[in-house]
Amino acid sequence: MNEETPFEDRLVARQALITRLESQLRALENRSALVIQQQNQVSRLLRDQLDKLTTLTADLCKATPNQGKLFHLTSPEGRYRYDWDEAQQACAEKGAVLASYDQLHEAWQAGLERCDCGWLSDGNAYYPMWERK
Repeated sequence: MNEETPFEDRLVARQALITRLESQLRALENRSALVIQQQNQVSRLLRDQLDKLTTLTADLCKATPNQGKLFHLTSPEGRYRYDWDEAQQACAEKGAVLASYDQLHEAWQAGLERCDCGWLSDGNAYYPMWERK
């Protein structure tokens, strides 16, 4: 039986090593899955930010045709979500039209200041901002 004991001890030690290595492998696989999940979250966040940047000029600034009052409208989906056609439609739903550059300039000279980009009737978008001294 003395000759069998060293063999049995080695077998038990080898099985313990296999169990420990399997456990470490599972832990590594779990960490890898977590890293992949985090990378996917970052990727989604970056895609969302890119979408916001590519639609940067999608909010609108418009004027009512009768009153000439300039006001700003934001999409229910968030800032910078309207394209030019959608901006025109949103204006029409409010009984308004997109403002002209001259209307925006006049409102800006009268003190309008907004750090929001808005569509104008010519298809361009502007930020009506000025620097106060």
